[in-house]
Amino acid sequence: MTCKFCLQNKPTIDAHIIPKCFFKPLLGGRPPIAVSLSPESFPKRIPIGIYDKELVCIDCEGLWNDYDDYVCKFIIQDFNKNFKKSESGEWFEAQQYDYKKLKLFFLSLLWRASASKADFYKEVNVGPKFDSKLKKMIKNKDPGSPSEFSVIIFRLQKFLGKHSMIGDPQTGKPFARTRFYKFYLGSFIVWLKVDSQKTPRGIENLIIKPGRPCCVPISSVDDDILIDKAREIVSKKQNIKIKQRLKKNLS
Repeated sequence: MTCKFCLQNKPTIDAHIIPKCFFKPLLGGRPPIAVSLSPESFPKRIPIGIYDKELVCIDCEGLWNDYDDYVCKFIIQDFNKNFKKSESGEWFEAQQYDYKKLKLFFLSLLWRASASKADFYKEVNVGPKFDSKLKKMIKNKDPGSPSEFSVIIFRLQKFLGKHSMIGDPQTGKPFARTRFYKFYLGSFIVWLKVDSQKTPRGIENLIIKPGRPCCVPISSVDDDILIDKAREIVSKKQNIKIKQRLKKNLS
């Protein structure tokens, strides 16, 4: 089997795309709901994530393990410790963080999703030009400038009550006709720019940059089709539970 990162003929492993930590703690120990816009897909629980057995060799997966570990600790395990809510209540802010590790995590996530043949990531295709650039940056441990593959992280506040979700990534041009990929990661939505254009001025203050706090705006997600679908799923589950309790009480 050929590793898609180093292109050498090596045994590939059961490689993860999104780190396990995004799946474990989201429902108090229960896995989140996986939601997709694909007509043939259906909501299901994914206890430890979505894997690809034909993606990379064990050596190449090791290139981003440290970044995965850092992000799991920084924005999942220790979010409340690292981030403080602004006085306006409109965003969270972390004064201290490792820009290099955080950015390289998202670069590796983007490459993994694009290179994977898993149906869940079929909307992600950065193309040969950006694929080559991502590989080079990951190999060289180069996070690039803030305008290269710009990253915007949004925090979702109780958008599904006690529930959470992992959604299949989507693509679009939400900011000044600049192409971004949108990743649904539990309690977060992350936008990753894949475009030769400069980051639009209107969102420069939202992207992560070295030498300044990491700002995570709070999103109301009132106009997101995928999250609306997740809300519908949760509502149906709650209605089923209510009916079951009524039936039990009446029996």
